[in-house]
Amino acid sequence: MTNTMPVLTEDRRRSLIEWAEGYIEAAERSVENNPLDVSAKAYLELLQISYAALTTEPVAFKCREQLLENMTQAVAYVADTAIKIEPLYTAPPLPALKLPDDLRDAFEIDNKIPSQTSRCGESYCSHSFNNWDGQDFMRKFDGFVMGINYVKKLNGVTE
Repeated sequence: MTNTMPVLTEDRRRSLIEWAEGYIEAAERSVENNPLDVSAKAYLELLQISYAALTTEPVAFKCREQLLENMTQAVAYVADTAIKIEPLYTAPPLPALKLPDDLRDAFEIDNKIPSQTSRCGESYCSHSFNNWDGQDFMRKFDGFVMGINYVKKLNGVTE
């Protein structure tokens, strides 16, 4: 078992929160009906810990050396000073995995679309049989997508 923190998209986080809320209710009923069931108690506790990690909110905000108690104070302070806000937690939240809506946008940051190649559906099309630059570009994009899908799989992100 690896000891790594999963990374989630915001949609996946919301989905897991809803799922956990339902399962926590069911686990609480199970513990009430079977108070000696150690496994049910452990399951409930794991669900509650997971839920807490998914829903954790900052307890304060730090702007350089200034400690601020709420987001309203932090926003006002930043408006005056243009300093970055750092949220402070009692426990670290699960990090969010940010993915672009269209993977082609991310791919094209470092890869220029060759001539005789264009966007086509969710991928690219070559407009010439001998467009070797376009063929190479599309192979690289396919590898890029495979890498993104692997990262999603590792982090339990499904669509």
